[in-house]
Amino acid sequence: MNILEKACKILEQPVCDHCLGRQFGQLLSGTDNEERGQTLRKLIAMSIDREKLSEEDKRIDISNFCGIDFHYIKDKLPEKKTCSVCNGIFERIDKIVTNIEKISKGLEFRTFLIGTKVSSQLLSNEENLWESVGIDWAEQIKAELNREIGRRVESRLKKKFDPKNPEVVFLVDISTEKISVSINPLFTYGEYQKLVRGIPQTKWPSGKYKISVEQIIAKPFMKSTKGATHAFHGLGREDIDAKCLAWRPFVLEIKEPKLRNIDLKKMEKLVNKDRRVNVRGLRTSSMNDLKRKRAVKEIRAKIINSKTLELFVTTEAGLYIKELISGDKGRTQPNLSELLQNECVCKELDVVKIHLPRNDASKAHPTSTKK
Repeated sequence: MNILEKACKILEQPVCDHCLGRQFGQLLSGTDNEERGQTLRKLIAMSIDREKLSEEDKRIDISNFCGIDFHYIKDKLPEKKTCSVCNGIFERIDKIVTNIEKISKGLEFRTFLIGTKVSSQLLSNEENLWESVGIDWAEQIKAELNREIGRRVESRLKKKFDPKNPEVVFLVDISTEKISVSINPLFTYGEYQKLVRGIPQTKWPSGKYKISVEQIIAKPFMKSTKGATHAFHGLGREDIDAKCLAWRPFVLEIKEPKLRNIDLKKMEKLVNKDRRVNVRGLRTSSMNDLKRKRAVKEIRAKIINSKTLELFVTTEAGLYIKELISGDKGRTQPNLSELLQNECVCKELDVVKIHLPRNDASKAHPTSTKK
C-alpha cells in the first residue's frame, strides 16, 4: 500500500490525529504526529468530497471527518467517536501534566524524565492496526506519549527534559492516570581527614559504633536536602583505630533529596565544626564517579524451556553476574533484561572455573574443585 491507501485503511475505524500520524512517524522531520494526522485526514477528505462516494470510500468511518466542511457531501456527519487505538488518552494529556505539576511541588530539580506504563489493551489495539497496515514508518505509542507529556511538562514547569541525566523521573500509569515520582540521588564529591581514632568510615549496621565519618559529613546535608537516607563511597578506607591525616577522596550520596540547591561552602563549614572530621573541595558530582567498567569475555546461551535460559559467561574479575542478568534497576548497563526486553532474574549461580594469570598459575595448589 502507498501512503494514501494505508491512511484510508487506518480510517476504516475511528482514529485521532495522533494515532493516524504516528503510523507515518518516521516520515518528515520537524513535524509531529498530530500534524501528520491532520494533513492526511484533510487530504483524504478532499479525495472523497464528491457527489457520490466510491465503494472504497464507503469503507472509511465517516465520523473521522466530523468538523470538516465538505463541498459536495450534504449529509450530516455522525458525531466524533473515541479513538479506537489510544482510547482518547491524548485528549487527557493536559490533565496528566497538571497532576505532574501538583506532585512536583516542594521538589527542587532542573532535569526530568517521563516514563509511561501502557496497558496490554492499548498495546493490543496498536498491534491489531499494524497487522492490517504494516509498520513501515510507524512509531510506538509509548514513545509518543513519553515525548508529548515531556514536551508539555517542559513548557509548563520550565524544566529540562533530559533522558540521560534526570534529577527526577515521573512514571505515569496511562490506564489509571496515577503518577509516581522517583527522585534520583544527589552526589557530592570531596576529600576528608579523620582526626581522631575509634570511629569507622561508614555507619555501623549493628549500631556498635554510634558515629562514623559518613554520619558526621552527612548530617548537615540531610538537614538541608530533606533526604531520606545516605550512602558513603570512599576511595579506600582506614582502620577504626587509625587516623587519616592525608586527604581521602569520597562521594556522599543523598537518596531522595527534596531540595538540591545547597550551599557547599556552608556545608563544609558545618562539617568542620565537629572537629573530628575535616572536609575540603566539596563539589557537585554524578554517578560517573561510581561507575566501574568490567568486560564480558564470552557468553553462550542454552534454551532450557520457554521461560529458562542457561548461560555460560566468562568475565573479567569483579563483574557481578546477577546484576548482568537483572540490570540491578538500571545500574548495570548493558544487561540481559534490557536486551531481551523482559525482566530476568538469576535463579542459580555456579562458579565453574577461575582463570589465573599464567605467571600465577604455577603457584596455585588447589586441594579440591567445586561447582
